Amino acid sequence: MPGVTACLEEHPDGGFILQTLNVDKAFEEQQKHAERPGLWRVNQLIKERPEFLSDGKVSKVDIRPVVISDMSESPLPKVISAVHESLMDVEATKGTTQTYGFDLHFTPGGSGIMGLKKAKDALSSDKDKNIVNSAMLLANTMYQARSQKGIIWFSDYGGSAILTRALQILHREKGVSLESHSIYMNHPTSMSKEAIVAASALGLTEFDKKSGALNPKEFIGHFTLNEKMGNKTAKASVAGLSAAGAAFGFAGATVSTSGLVGLAGGLLFVGKAIFDGVKNTKLQKY
Repeated sequence: MPGVTACLEEHPDGGFILQTLNVDKAFEEQQKHAERPGLWRVNQLIKERPEFLSDGKVSKVDIRPVVISDMSESPLPKVISAVHESLMDVEATKGTTQTYGFDLHFTPGGSGIMGLKKAKDALSSDKDKNIVNSAMLLANTMYQARSQKGIIWFSDYGGSAILTRALQILHREKGVSLESHSIYMNHPTSMSKEAIVAASALGLTEFDKKSGALNPKEFIGHFTLNEKMGNKTAKASVAGLSAAGAAFGFAGATVSTSGLVGLAGGLLFVGKAIFDGVKNTKLQKY
């Protein structure tokens, strides 16, 4: 676990015995200042200071949304405001958010996440290590909440990559079940199929099948076109969609903005290349 080191003794038979566990107090202090991944409780009055949950346990509220945010350099209050908007845009989570608030698994330290590397490449950079550390903490939170009913694991944008890795970690553990839980992938930027496969094995259901990715068979990631990105991005994406349609065989791909919206409900697909005009555009919400 992040912030914990273990001392193991190897025995002649090839086995190991755990001797000591050491907790890095500095890590927890950094979590309290939102400098490391961690879990926060946000009440319905989001302008009030959130509470850091050092034990990593989800709040005991029925139908509790737990948002897994995108990785961000933005301060915690800005991310809270942004994910609150996401929850309020979904009818199924709007009511409980207004009444009880939500929990937030926050990952600081970089720009948004696009795609998810294979497990063998997961530690190839500092950013990748941060994603894995965050996913390990999230997996621990999910495991501790396994007997709690009605939790909605709500990934927001690049948070889909962290949720996916956490689900995969739990899937490799035998006997873990999250049957009373569900997932909602809000504009995921990693392949939703990987998350759905692991989630199904754990007994989770999709909270709203109309959310998130279109068909979980595609490629690196996809982003919602919205007013915050501006017309420049929407126009630039047209040629990109045409290229994506040719490369991946999307039926009905056209070179018009109306065709773009009609094909994918407003989704901008990102293939092996980043299109001209989009290269320098910030494709994340916060």
